[in-house]
Amino acid sequence: MAMQLLISFLFCGFFCLIAEMCNQFFHMGPKWLIVTFLILGGVLAPMGITGALQAFGGGGMLVTITAAGNVCEAAGAALMAGNVMPTVIATILFSIIIAIGAIFGAIKGGKQATAAPASEAKE
Repeated sequence: MAMQLLISFLFCGFFCLIAEMCNQFFHMGPKWLIVTFLILGGVLAPMGITGALQAFGGGGMLVTITAAGNVCEAAGAALMAGNVMPTVIATILFSIIIAIGAIFGAIKGGKQATAAPASEAKE
């Protein structure tokens, strides 16, 4: 049990290290990192690589963004097999996440927009 917890912790930390290296060396911002890891998860899932990583990393793999790419691939595979439900659930969940992001982005953007004229007035 303790060994699996340590492996999960280190495994997730390894993904965080890769993301930080991409950020530092390639100047990839959070948006590009998320898109890259989502695509990577979607590409590696049909090859069985994300499943093997999940078996090894346990919960450490579940918290990474590549797991979302794996979810998308699994939902697409289920849809092709005639099972619509995983695709519906994934679509609803991702729509909720996008809506939350849009709401908080609008709130943050609104605060920045009202702050911009005040800073311009000082110049």
